[in-house]
Amino acid sequence: MQATIPSAIPVSESQESSGPTSQGLLSWLKPWVRLDSRFTSWEEGEEVHSRKILVRTRPGVQLDLLQERDHPRFSAKLSKLDDARGYYQLKVWPHSTREFAQGEVRLLATLPNGREKLYKVQACVD
Repeated sequence: MQATIPSAIPVSESQESSGPTSQGLLSWLKPWVRLDSRFTSWEEGEEVHSRKILVRTRPGVQLDLLQERDHPRFSAKLSKLDDARGYYQLKVWPHSTREFAQGEVRLLATLPNGREKLYKVQACVD
């Protein structure tokens, strides 16, 4: 007779949980801000157009785009897609693709407790 050993089933963020303790723990582990990508690039000579990045936040998080003032090589625009679900769209585009350029777009998240966190997206023309 062979004994069977029960295997563990991993719990993901999207799965329901039976107890309030584990539900609270899962929400505590979720990041405040999730970016679909932290890097975007264009080829040298490519037509200038924007790249879109989906940004998701937890409830109560205020998200703002920080603009560079010292000769920025890239421009960006942050738009709310769904305020209730915390969905934003970040559009990034280079001023020119004629030569190599590197920079970053910075997002400032103000958390419900007033703490601030900085998130960066790297942009490059290569």
